[in-house]
Amino acid sequence: MNGTLKGLLRLYPIARNWTVLSNYIVPIQTIQKVSRVYSTSLTDYSQLEDCISPVEKNYVFTDSKSYKSMEILEKVAKNNTNMTVHNAVDIMFTLFRASKNVDEDLQNIKQHIGFIHLCEILNRNIRLMQITEIINSLRMLTYFKIPANCVLTQSLLQMIRANVNEISLQDIISIVVTLKKMDSTPLRDALLIALPVVFEAQLPTKLDPDNITMLTQSLRLISENNINNPKIQNIILKSLQKFEKDLNVLTAWSIFCSLCSASYPSPMAFELLFNIQKILISDAKQLSIQEIKMALHKLVLVTVRNKEYGCKFYNEALVDAFVNSALSAEISFDNSIYLLKYLNELNYAHIPFLEYLAAKCFQQPNLLKDGPYFRVSVFLEGLINADYKPVFWDIIRDAILANKVENKIFNKSMIKFALHLIALDCYSPSLISKVFSQIIKPNDPMKNIHARELLLLYQSVKTLYPMYNGPWPSQDLLEHAVNIHRTLLSSILSPFSLKTALELALGGPQYVHNNLGTKLGHYIDHVIVMRKGGYPIAINTVNTSNATNMTYIEDIQTPSESQMILIFNLPEAAYAMNSQRLKSTWSLKIKSVEALMKTNAIAINSSSWMKLPEYERLPYLMRAIRLKCEDDSFS
Repeated sequence: MNGTLKGLLRLYPIARNWTVLSNYIVPIQTIQKVSRVYSTSLTDYSQLEDCISPVEKNYVFTDSKSYKSMEILEKVAKNNTNMTVHNAVDIMFTLFRASKNVDEDLQNIKQHIGFIHLCEILNRNIRLMQITEIINSLRMLTYFKIPANCVLTQSLLQMIRANVNEISLQDIISIVVTLKKMDSTPLRDALLIALPVVFEAQLPTKLDPDNITMLTQSLRLISENNINNPKIQNIILKSLQKFEKDLNVLTAWSIFCSLCSASYPSPMAFELLFNIQKILISDAKQLSIQEIKMALHKLVLVTVRNKEYGCKFYNEALVDAFVNSALSAEISFDNSIYLLKYLNELNYAHIPFLEYLAAKCFQQPNLLKDGPYFRVSVFLEGLINADYKPVFWDIIRDAILANKVENKIFNKSMIKFALHLIALDCYSPSLISKVFSQIIKPNDPMKNIHARELLLLYQSVKTLYPMYNGPWPSQDLLEHAVNIHRTLLSSILSPFSLKTALELALGGPQYVHNNLGTKLGHYIDHVIVMRKGGYPIAINTVNTSNATNMTYIEDIQTPSESQMILIFNLPEAAYAMNSQRLKSTWSLKIKSVEALMKTNAIAINSSSWMKLPEYERLPYLMRAIRLKCEDDSFS
């Protein structure tokens, strides 16, 4: 393995001419203290412990809060002749703390002659630095936004490269965190490949199984760096299991995020996950808003990314605990929108959270009236997923319409935005007109999702808003959207069929018509015709002469004093994950067909239906049909 690593790193030659540092500018975020005590989150900026040896002579700054950055740099500029590299490292740390305390402009610090002198001393004496000083210097330079390709940064990386097989596990964790915050360079990228390999090789013999902090950090590193080694994962997990009853909520949070990030969690990971979730549910109120957002973000990634085991991470009580904790902390509106975005991606409806947001919008309508498109669209989608209109809906609706989104945004996401407004009974002819005439253009490539959204928007406006007199999409575009919709039906239809059950319930296949459409492009799973008294009528259907051989329900002739009933077999995706609330957009599909055909429809959640005992399934369907028959006067 050593030969492989050396070969990899040898591709990037050592910089031999240590010249004076000149230009600085590369992004990083905050670190807090020096030494090697790290944050439990490898995605956050690691903390550095404040345990630096006293600085000698005239370089002593015992209390960084007593000094401003410029005062420290002035002292360095006037008195640096005999400064050692160890003094320079200590002063760099003091400078970091001073600048952090008062939130000073880093650009002014970097351009000061005193800072340049510090970098020159580090650069000139880099081979005299201990590995801990090298790592801490790299972290502080990253904080001060020194570019990854400058000579000093590359020199520090070369020193790490030269000692790659001797660096401790904790140092590897610290370095990897820092490297991920640096811009790409050949050496930085090579180290990001090599260090996890070294970590994997060293862990079985060097990991302290009794150090809970080290265990959680190690789990995070292997999870976020694609170390898919079950043996290594289980070494860490087995050690963590010893601490299950003693874990605090922050440690549990870190482990949860790590398990969500793992590409291939082992069976032992799911054993640990169950107990971790119990801790988080119990103590979620101890988490910060940022930690709650991070946990939900990780949960979204694992549930969306992996269909095989992502469902094992989903826990309704856990999501509720996170959201309720955010509510009790009176989360800000902007943070609420990001939290709602994650709930939307989970397909999760939380009415109290939506009520909280709605109350904020009622108190401050400008949050929506003057808000960015992202904010308004996320809020709308949350209402759609819950099929919920707040008490203050009139005020909220007016604020959204006053935003004049159609004058700000010009992309295909506006199709979805207009569709969501229609689904909430909010009619904006100017927005619809812009979508149909300007956003959608003939021969313009369109993603499948946009085609489906456009089709539903068109169907809804045609059937529910006959007063609309603006432009319409071209016929070619609509035909394309209909074809796309039919092609994708298999991916959105329920995997459970109602056909056999309906035929048994009604007395035979002659009473059930399957897989029909409308001339506006709707799709209906089943159609039945009932006469007075609730008896089915057998109807022969004739395929209309069309390219798709689709039977249109408009062509079904029904006897007088009979009623056509449309039956929609809806998939799980039509409902919020945590409730039986039908999403507003799916409800809109049904309302559109009902308005077109002037008849009633039944929506069946087939997943819930399949969970019923078998002897209850037919009576359930018959009760639903009977209720629709009673609703209709047969006039």
